[in-house]
Amino acid sequence: MSVHLSAIVLAPEGFDVVRTTLRHLAAQSIARRMEVVLVAPSRTGLGLDPELLAPFGSWKVIETGEVPSGAAGYAAGVRGASAPIVVFTEDHCFPARGWAEALLNAYAGGCVAAGPVVANAKVSPLTSLSWVTVTPVCPTKCW
Repeated sequence: MSVHLSAIVLAPEGFDVVRTTLRHLAAQSIARRMEVVLVAPSRTGLGLDPELLAPFGSWKVIETGEVPSGAAGYAAGVRGASAPIVVFTEDHCFPARGWAEALLNAYAGGCVAAGPVVANAKVSPLTSLSWVTVTPVCPTKCW
């Protein structure tokens, strides 16, 4: 089965930091059509959890050594991605169910760029701390 969407996951501090994001990605209805591209200084220091990666169509680790910036990490991930559609993830941003499928549907419908609506994931949206953790939700915005 080919993958249709590559999710770039920066993990410079190890697998545990991105575990919650990966759980949300694994819960996507199209997880079998997704590729996870983990960008890390080294595979050996990452502390992979193969069971958490099992739901995906494929996954890989891009070893970068020390990454000077998030942008450089994302660029390395894009270069290593296999799918025609690439998304960037964050370790504090947890995609809602249906997020990945909505993105694929937006592109299938003729969008040249699409992105999720982002909502505050906390019960108390009035605090600045609550905005550190956000949830990309559907519908998507299409351009």
